[in-house]
Amino acid sequence: MEKVFNKNKKILKFKDHLLLSLFVIFCVNGIFGATTLAFSYNFKLTITIVEFVLIFIYFIDGVISVLRKQTKLTVLFFIFAIYSIHMFIIKHDPTFIYICVIMYLFSKYGFDKLLFIASKVLGIVFFIVILLAFYNIIPNWSYFRSVGKYRYAMGFCYPSVTTAIFLILMMTRMYFVKNEGKCFEIFLYAISNVLFYKITDSRAGYYLGFLVLFVWILIIVLKNKHFECLLQNKYIRVLFLLVPIIVAVGSIICSIYYDPNIVLLKKLNEIVNTRLSLARKAYDSYGINLFGQNITWFGWGGYGYIEPPEDFVYNYVDNAYMKTLFDYGIVGLMFILTIYTLTIKKMIDNK
Repeated sequence: MEKVFNKNKKILKFKDHLLLSLFVIFCVNGIFGATTLAFSYNFKLTITIVEFVLIFIYFIDGVISVLRKQTKLTVLFFIFAIYSIHMFIIKHDPTFIYICVIMYLFSKYGFDKLLFIASKVLGIVFFIVILLAFYNIIPNWSYFRSVGKYRYAMGFCYPSVTTAIFLILMMTRMYFVKNEGKCFEIFLYAISNVLFYKITDSRAGYYLGFLVLFVWILIIVLKNKHFECLLQNKYIRVLFLLVPIIVAVGSIICSIYYDPNIVLLKKLNEIVNTRLSLARKAYDSYGINLFGQNITWFGWGGYGYIEPPEDFVYNYVDNAYMKTLFDYGIVGLMFILTIYTLTIKKMIDNK
């Protein structure tokens, strides 16, 4: 009996190692899809096939785990899963299925463990891609900003993607280190943030980078105990939970009702680099419905390298909340905000 138990234990351990190894491949595959190499040599089909194979494996594992009562899934998850399948059938868009897989893996292996693995993989691939682009081993696309000024993507499809990945790495590092961060480390991140800004000229990422560093310094100064006292106040807890909803509603209202004749909105539009006016233009063109639309978006990423100029009409919306509304509708946005809110609640409960 003991031998059978030990054998089953070894099998489960092997399966966990296998699934986590596949998660590493899943992360690498996703990051690779944002590189110039994937765009230039048309690896998109290969990337999609790998993603679907991995998702199918996780789906089978999830079904077996639920049937054997090894994993408990909530009613909300099942509703979300049904919606994800619906979106894939109607729109051929697997985005929400990917989210379902990640949610399942979080419930199975824990948020911190998977985030740690993903951040390490992201950091290693990010460094390799930049190094390869620096030595011109892979394409380093440049984009014209103004007279004599160019933006460089450093191996990724667009400069803003490069700074976004760097921002994610900085935030995950802050999450794991918390108030034990060293001044020298923060200083290095600050220097790196300036350096990436000089190369990519991505203003939003640059400002957000320093905002993250400011919050990190605040955490170090106040220490965790001050935050724990703060979070004991129920009104503060509710305010934290409502942050995604408040930001989303504010962003959507400013976009839909954008008018260049309103001084405040005009100034705000300049600060966010015309994101409000672009979202308003898309709203006038496509509108909003319950389940989203099949819109072909054209942005600067890859333009001049993979997009035929005669077919190119810029219509990309760089506002994540508005783009979610256009692509996945009101229902899709509600699901995303629910995930954000539940994640914040979990973080607060875990202090």
